[in-house]
Amino acid sequence: MNKSVFAKIIDREIPAEIVWENDKFIMILDINPIARGHALLIPKVQVDKFYDLDDETYSELFRLTKLFAKKMEKTFKCVRTGIIIEGFGVPHVHVHLIPLDHGGIIETGHKYQPKEGEFKEVGDLMRKSFVNIY
Repeated sequence: MNKSVFAKIIDREIPAEIVWENDKFIMILDINPIARGHALLIPKVQVDKFYDLDDETYSELFRLTKLFAKKMEKTFKCVRTGIIIEGFGVPHVHVHLIPLDHGGIIETGHKYQPKEGEFKEVGDLMRKSFVNIY
């Protein structure tokens, strides 16, 4: 398997707005966000499909998804945090966490247009909010 764009981000070969990281996972802002604060939670091990993760990594991925979803609702004062695992864009497991203010289908074709400097601003906000997640 070729090294994914996420593996290159993890290895600091290409830049990203990293909002949280530990030894097994990294969270970055999505470069093509659906909404303000749209982030990706990514295991550092490169596995294409989520159901091919070992049980420990799988469980931790969803435990963290739950923790971050709750934090994001408080941080962005949104109605809920939607999650998507679609797996076609990058062959490396990742969970999209998207702050949502309304119901219905998440429109992946509708892209949020961040203002200049907003990635850093949102990244700073999220890093501050996530400081207490182990």
